[in-house]
Amino acid sequence: MAEEEVAWDSTVQEWLIDEGNCVAGALGDPATGTFYAAAPVEGEAGWAMVYKEPYEQMLAQEDGTEKSETIDESAIMKEV
Repeated sequence: MAEEEVAWDSTVQEWLIDEGNCVAGALGDPATGTFYAAAPVEGEAGWAMVYKEPYEQMLAQEDGTEKSETIDESAIMKEV
């Protein structure tokens, strides 16, 4: 892990977790959809709580049926 990424992980830990404001937090670049920092830092617990590789999930539709959709958190961040 790059030294700069470790510094951002520690910043997220200090500002969000240590202050008791959140149980997890992350930083990312909305232009690219890339997440680059997460906390809690210990054991990379933050990454496990805030990010998941793209996956398929059944989602309810308005007509009451379900449809399989790909969930890609990086692509979603780029759209927001």
